[in-house]
Parts: sequence; structure tokens; C-alpha cells
Amino acid sequence: MVEKISNVHPNQSKKMVATITKRYENMTLSERSIVYGKFGAANNYKGGIGFNGCHYCPKCNIAVIADSAKCCDNCRDRTGVNNPFYGRNHSIETLERIKLQTQVDLKLIEK
Repeated sequence: MVEKISNVHPNQSKKMVATITKRYENMTLSERSIVYGKFGAANNYKGGIGFNGCHYCPKCNIAVIADSAKCCDNCRDRTGVNNPFYGRNHSIETLERIKLQTQVDLKLIEK
């Protein structure tokens, strides 16, 4: 089974790639440099450090995070004292609102 990775029709995707490839082949090296940036060592790549002091998450290696962060928000440990709600309780008003909303959701599901 082929997974759909975009909303673009496969034939349209092939046409887009062909158009971009043709445009790229017709450009000179200086035109490519202006449009697509610098090549090789001149592109200012700093070993995974991206723009303005950011780097990739060491756990998932996908998300770009700030230098001050240890990992991205999805990989962050939220157990025990690391949970921002640790040691706190919902107010009685909030509990009532949650109870009402849950009852409404259950009634919709039952229909």
C-alpha cells in the first residue's frame, strides 16, 4: 500500500519535478547560487546547528530546537516533578466544567 504524503496528484507531482529539473538545468552556476544558496563549505552548515543557534533534537533528530533546550516538546519527559501540573489539583469549578463536557460528549456518542 502506498502512503499518501501530500495532497498533490501523482501526475501533477511528476510534472512539478520535471519543470523544476528543467529550470535548474537551464540556469548557470551563478544563477543557481542566487536562487538556491551557496554550495559545499560556503553554505554555512555547522554540523546540524541550524538558523540562529538552533539544533536538532538529540532524541528524535527531527525537530529544530533552541540551544537552551535539551530536547523537543514531543520528546520532553513529563513524568513526576517534570510535569507542570505535578502536585496541583483542578479547582471545583473546573471539575464541574469537565464533568458537564464529558456528559455532552457521551450523549453525542450514544446517538
